[in-house]
Order: sequence, then structure tokens, then C-alpha cells
Amino acid sequence: MGVTPAQVFLSHSPSDERLAFNLRKHLAPLERSGVVELWHDGMMRAGEDWRAVHRHHLEAAQMILLLVSPDFLASDRTWEDVNLALAQRDSGRTQVVPILLRDCTWMDTPLSRLQVLPRDGRPVSRVRDEDAAWSEIVQEIQTLLRFRAERNEPPRAVFEPRAERHQPVHSAVNPSAARDDSLRPVTRPSVILPIGDIFRTVGQPEITYVEPAQLPRLRAYLQVMGQGLVVEGPSGVGKTTLVKKALREVQAAEQEWLLGQRESDREKLDARLSAGFCGHLIIDDFHRLDRARQARVADAMKIIADTDARDAKITVIGINPVGESLVSALSDLTGRFESIAMGMQPPEKIDALVRKGEEAANIAFLQRAEFIVAAAGSFFTAQQLCYEAALKSGIERTAPQLTDVDVGFRDVIDTVIKTLDSRYFSALRAFACHDEKVPPRGASLALLWLLSQSSEGHVALDDVHYRFADPDVRSALALLKSSYLSRCFEAAPELKSLLYYNSTAGVISIEDPRLAFYLRHMSWPGFIKRTGHQNVRLGEETLVFSKRQPSERPQAAQRVVHVLHLSDLHFSQVSQAHVWCSQLTEDLRELECERVDVLVLSGDLTQRADAKEFQAAQLFLKALSTAMHISPQQVVVVPGNHDVSWPLSKASYTLHRRDDLDVPLEEGRFIAHGQEVVELRDEAAYPRRLETFAAFYEQIKGSTYPLEYGSQIDVQDFPRENLLILGLNSAWETDHHFRSRASIHPEALASALARVRQNPAHASRFKIAVWHHPIAGPDEDRIKDHGFMQQLAKAGFRLVLHGHIHKAERGLFRHDMTEEGRRIDLVAAGTFGAPSREWVPGYPLQYNLLRVSEDRVVVETRRREEPNGAWQPDARWLQGAGKDPLPRYTIPV
Repeated sequence: MGVTPAQVFLSHSPSDERLAFNLRKHLAPLERSGVVELWHDGMMRAGEDWRAVHRHHLEAAQMILLLVSPDFLASDRTWEDVNLALAQRDSGRTQVVPILLRDCTWMDTPLSRLQVLPRDGRPVSRVRDEDAAWSEIVQEIQTLLRFRAERNEPPRAVFEPRAERHQPVHSAVNPSAARDDSLRPVTRPSVILPIGDIFRTVGQPEITYVEPAQLPRLRAYLQVMGQGLVVEGPSGVGKTTLVKKALREVQAAEQEWLLGQRESDREKLDARLSAGFCGHLIIDDFHRLDRARQARVADAMKIIADTDARDAKITVIGINPVGESLVSALSDLTGRFESIAMGMQPPEKIDALVRKGEEAANIAFLQRAEFIVAAAGSFFTAQQLCYEAALKSGIERTAPQLTDVDVGFRDVIDTVIKTLDSRYFSALRAFACHDEKVPPRGASLALLWLLSQSSEGHVALDDVHYRFADPDVRSALALLKSSYLSRCFEAAPELKSLLYYNSTAGVISIEDPRLAFYLRHMSWPGFIKRTGHQNVRLGEETLVFSKRQPSERPQAAQRVVHVLHLSDLHFSQVSQAHVWCSQLTEDLRELECERVDVLVLSGDLTQRADAKEFQAAQLFLKALSTAMHISPQQVVVVPGNHDVSWPLSKASYTLHRRDDLDVPLEEGRFIAHGQEVVELRDEAAYPRRLETFAAFYEQIKGSTYPLEYGSQIDVQDFPRENLLILGLNSAWETDHHFRSRASIHPEALASALARVRQNPAHASRFKIAVWHHPIAGPDEDRIKDHGFMQQLAKAGFRLVLHGHIHKAERGLFRHDMTEEGRRIDLVAAGTFGAPSREWVPGYPLQYNLLRVSEDRVVVETRRREEPNGAWQPDARWLQGAGKDPLPRYTIPV
């Protein structure tokens, strides 16, 4: 026997026919499958009594869709539909769903007490992707229809006469509306409980506990010993409770729980990882561990998986994104662990929770379907809404007899938000105003707004700039990702209980689930005004920033961007870091450069790629970044041949007799020792030559430098400066034996150019490429295959910065042989810190400062002739007969 389709009535103004037609188009699949039977005025037949037929279908409807707009509210005819619909809703016979089509003052009408669609209150006409909005609305309608009949079904076996039943607490439109309730279920409660114990808004629920949808999969994963397991999700969703329940159900005897934020447990963790363990090791609050311990856990998880250990298993629990933290700690871990995300629950689970609460409180929510939709898959939100609805109806404990609660989402949301506002506003205002000295003010506010839009409860800062087109906003957000955001949590400790900032992964997460509800449902225009952000308004799908604040002075017509280019630093000892930084910052200030916009390091940071040498380079960069206000996002760094570890290179070759080899030898992948013996390269171990550089890169940039050659690219967009800089590795083939094999990996270049072309905003950027080796010169250790330069020229690159030759030099590559043709200027920086024995005669220590403006690039060259001397102008650029050379040259762009 088939399911009877739900009768759905559509009411709208003739002015909104286009939008109504689009809704009908999205509802068509439900009509075709027999889920709904839709009626609207356009189906009226010729000669029919319009008013009688219209009212007949409206009164027969199980769901009424009101398409709200200014014309809809202004029309007497559609307003009559509203009154009839609300009366039917209050009688319990019909679900009424207002759908916002266009901006109007609907909040001043009785519709304000209903849950509107879209749920964020943004009219459909203001959404950029209208199809996506309609699709979301239809999904919500499906959820409401799924539970339409259940509300009126008798859930208990005992019935009471109508006179004994408690009536709904209130009916906003028609308090005297009759309800067909000749038979109503009732039960005599055996236990009287406070409503706060039934619907828990703090801690884990007992009475209304519902098995999450993820539990069966979790049980299965926990029984696979040897394989790692990650359980992640927003704070407060019951991750720990769920894992404990699953372990009990699979009868896991040996288990040890450690808490990431407890010092004694961290020490126990160190001991377990060192000595080994059996059974289940569960690390809760994994995100609270320091980076080194996270890496050790990842390494242990990998070893257990690789050795196929059947008596041990590591499970980590934390807020999103724990899995990404594990993989970033050890890239080889991919495929060696399973992950379970404690995300949104299906509507059936939310419905089960509400029903358990109804039974325990002896009440019936007449608007249960509204709560299911409004909960948006969150157990916590459902608990909060039911708790407030019961209190608003005067239900403080289990009712003595079955009581209807005719309170909807809109009836309780203001109360909930007001309560939460007193708890959170002060701390959130401190966060939102943290960047008030960083123009344009509002980057911190933007992070809070993005958290309110996230269903996962976290935001990755690397992805944030794609949400905002304004280059100034993107630049301000990039600055936040540096230590500026970390300082916010130091200045306002109360934020740590609300938000968690993983500076390594660049992810900010919500710690308190009540905060997630508050951010989603509070008035954002009101919050923006209360925090004093006069330059910010809520747009259609994002925050909109004005170009400048009233108090800011207009910027100069042409801004000069400072790019500091250092190459061949050749650090050999830690003591050099402070001295060299002090000398450099003093010289930059003499050049009236108080702030560096971009720092480019074009390779050979060290002498032998030793970890201590990279430590010296790191200390130097940390001091320079502090002095010149440089964030990690403003640093572009590529490796040189001296950044390749020769010990690791040698270790990747093994000796073989030629006669013992059953594979042909490929040129460049072996080292011959006479006619009988060769050293054959281990392709798996060979990329490890750059491990020490990769570790340095992660410390400086906070992101992973891949060892796969085709992935060794760094595309960095600087919207505020209108620059795009591409970093490439020209030393990917060099080692202790093949020292002159400089080239650009073709797959890396192709991948990089694809990324550049993907973003339309990149088309207008001034593009700079960076690598280490030159493309011309008398020596063999140069890039001999120039073909890739043609690709760069066609992609719009105008400048190349490189080093290696230990002297300042300029060159030109022409792709089109015309005056205005595509060309790339090549700018070489001398050595910043090589030992004097490696200086080119006449070319002592040197660095470049590029001043980039709209029509030119001025390359300022500086020199230092004594290891402990001061920097001075490097006047070597000839200006013509009878003229003195200058310490700078100009590249027209």
C-alpha cells in the first residue's frame, strides 16, 4: 500500500511568480515520486468559483508554504491566507512554513514566531546561487513532511477524556481555535524530574541520550587492532562519551585514557610511547598536545600499523581537524588510520531525542518538526530549544498529566540569545576588536562570522581569504594568522574556554557548543554595530568592508611595495643570527624602509644543510620578522644546492656489482666506479636530502614542504600589494656527486601555473618567480634548459629573483621580439653571508631591496666589504659616459 502524498498549498503574490515558479520546479521531483501533491492558484480551472476552490485547498492542506515579500504582506488576499493558515496551525492540523523571497518587515507580523526558510533569514532573491537556496529549502520541507503525521499519532496506550487534558499554553493568532482532540494519550508519571535534568544544556544527557549515527562504525573501527583511529568533532558533542560507550560494548579489557592538557598524563604518554604498550591507548584532547608530542603519537601510530601489531591501538580524540594535525605531523601516516567525524545527526536522531524528553516530561511539543529543522543536526541545540520551550510554557518539572506545549522556535530564540549574550558578548567583543589598529579593521570580526557559517565549528585561516575579494581584508587576515592572533588569546585568557587556536595548522575552532548556537542565531548587524565596526556591513553572502574608515587618511595615489631579497646566506653558526639581523635592520631604516612587505630568500640559507645551521637561519628570521613586522605569510623561501644534505644524499646510494643488477642503469641515477662497481640510487630515500630544509620551512612558515619533486612549489598571493610570487626548487636534482644538475621540475611548473590560472584575481597581479640557480653564465651549475621560461612569460611573469652566483647581476629574457613584447627581467642578489673565501672578486657581501610600484621596479643594491662592517650603497650600475654609477637601477613595467 503506497504512502498518501502530503497536500501542500502554495500562497504567493502575483508579483513573485518567477520565484514561485522556481520553487515549484525544485518541488517537482517530490511530486513525481508521490511525496507531495502541490496546489497553487495557477491550477484553477476556467469557470470555477475562485474563492471557494482556493479556500477548500487551503483548509485541506497538511502544509502551507507562504512566500513572503513586500507585495505578499501588502495584499489583503494573501494576508487572508496568512490568518487562515495560522489558525489551522494552532488547531494542530497544518504545518505553516514562511519562505522569505524578498526583503520586507516580516518580523513585525505574527509570522515572526515561526521558523522561516532559509534558516539564516536571508531572502532567496539576495542569495547569489538561487538554485542552491531552493535546494536547501526543499530539503528542509522534506524533513518537516517526514514528521508531519507523527505529531498527531498517539504515542501511548492510555487515553484520557478531552476535559482532563491540559490545553496548549498559548496560541498567538487565535487562542480560541478548536482542536480535534477527542482522544488524547496520557500517562501517570512514576518519576518527577526537573526539566533541566531531562533536557540537559550542560554536560552529557542521560534521559534524552540517543545513540549517535556514528556509533556502529565506531564499534567496528575499535575492533581493528593495529590501525589508528581519529575521533574528531566540535567540543561538547559527546566524543569522549561515545568512545567509552563503544569500548564497553566491544568489551575492550585493556585500555588506558590520557588527557592531552594534563601534565601528568603527558609524562605518562612519553613513557608509553618509549616503552611500548598493549591494548587500547586513548588520548583525549589530542589538540592540546604540543607539536613534538603530536608527531611522536603519529610516528607510533605508523609503526603499529606497519608492523601489523594485533595487540595495540591508538585512538585520538579532539576538536576539528585532528586528522589534519596528524597528517601534517607525519605525512606518511596517510592510509594508516581511520577517521570518524562527530558531525550533524540525521533528523531521525533529533526526533528520537525530542520524543524521549516528551515522555520523561509528560509533554507533547506541537511544533516538534520546527525544532527538528532548527536543530540542524545538533543534539545540543535540540536540548536547548526543548528546555527553553518547556520553561516558556511553565513546565519546570515532569507534568502530572499530559500537557501540550504549543511553543515554536521563534518563541524561544530571543530568550536563548539574550541569556547567551550576557555570557559571551564581552569576550567576543575583545576578540572582534583585537585588530583595531590593523587596517582595515574587521579581520577578527570576519573570523567570528565565518565560524557562525561553519557547520563543522572550525575555520582554516588558509581558506579564509577566498571568502573576501577585498585585497586589504585578505592582507589583514593573513597578518592575523601570524603571531598577531596568538597574542589575542594571551591578552584575553577568557577566550581560551570559548575558542581554540591551533597556530600550527592555522585553524580556529569553537570550544563551547553554546557559543556555536549563539554565533549562528544572534543578530549580526546588531553585533557589528555594538563592536563599533563602522566600516563593516552584512552583505548578501559575506561581510562587506568599506574601502577606508572615516578616521583613516586617504592613501597616496601610488603605493610602493618593499620586497627584501636575500640570497646565499650560508649560515654556519648560531652567533651570526643576532649580529647579521642588527646590521640589516639598521641599514633598512637608513633606507627609510620601516616595514618589509615581502621577504624573499632565494636559497643557500646554510653551508652544509646541518640542523644547527638551519637553527641559526631560523633565529635570524625570527629577529628580522619582529623588527620589520614580517609575518610567516610574507616570507617566500626556496632551497639552494647548499640546502641539500650531502650525508643524506650519500646514504641514498648503495654499492652494487654491475653483474648483480638485473635492471638497466638509467643515466643520472647511478655513480660509476670503474667498469665493475656502481652506486645505485634508492629512489625512495633520495628525496630525503631535503629533510632538514623541510623541517626549517615548517618552523618558518607553519606549513609542510613536500619532498615529492612535483609538489615543491609555493604560490603566494599578496592581494594588498598586488603581487603574486611563485617559488620553485632548482636544486631538486643536485647531490654530493651531481653538483651542477640545476633545473626546474616540469610537473612542479605545470602544477604551479595551473594554480595561478585557477584564480581569476591572479590575472592582474604583478608576477615574480623565485629559484636559486641562474639560467645563464660561464659555469656548468646553471639551468641549461630554458624552455620553461617561455611558459612563465606566457603566464604573465615579469620578474625572476635568484642567487647562487654570489654577485649582483641583471639579465633579460625575451619571449616576443617586439618593444612591447612579453619579457622577463632577471634580478640576481649577491651573497648575504658567504665566507670571504667564497666571495667573487669585486663582489663582497650584498643584498637587494626592490621598491615595486605600478609603473616600475627600483632595485636598490647594498654591499658590505667587512664581515663586521656596516652596509653601504653598492654603486655599480653604469649610467653612461661621464656619469657616476648609481647604487640602484630601474626596470620599467
